[in-house]
Amino acid sequence: MNGNLNGMKTDYAAEHHGKRITASLVPEDDGKGGRLWFLPKYFGKNLYIRGEGLIYTWMQRLCREYKGGYWNFYELSNGGFYMAPADDPRFQLECHLGNGFSREVSADTAGIVVTLFVLGQILEETLDGRIRKHYDALRDFAAQHIERAIIFKAID
Repeated sequence: MNGNLNGMKTDYAAEHHGKRITASLVPEDDGKGGRLWFLPKYFGKNLYIRGEGLIYTWMQRLCREYKGGYWNFYELSNGGFYMAPADDPRFQLECHLGNGFSREVSADTAGIVVTLFVLGQILEETLDGRIRKHYDALRDFAAQHIERAIIFKAID
């Protein structure tokens, strides 16, 4: 944890083979648009509304108790990104997609899992190279995450 915002971590780091990938919380307004520019920047101007909607839809699919809420936006030092729910520290995720995954996870892990599912779906629908780069960047970060085994079990 590199930062603190009302007791919640604001920066994450993962290290793998000596190369550290960091995740930094996007502030409300950083003088460059902050959260306002985040979704169009990463999903693109034609996909950002769909991408945002899919984030919430996938969270509802994976967590029956999820009823909406505020999400944090994170930028990765390798060019990737993800979103994570901010209102609760833990979520019970259940994948009814054939892998049988069921486990309580941190909000950060839930956000990574959900964002990977969303990027995978959009990539399958569009074959967009930019989305592929974001998917790969987030997988690289996930591979270094403290809960990497849980993340990869969930998306397997």
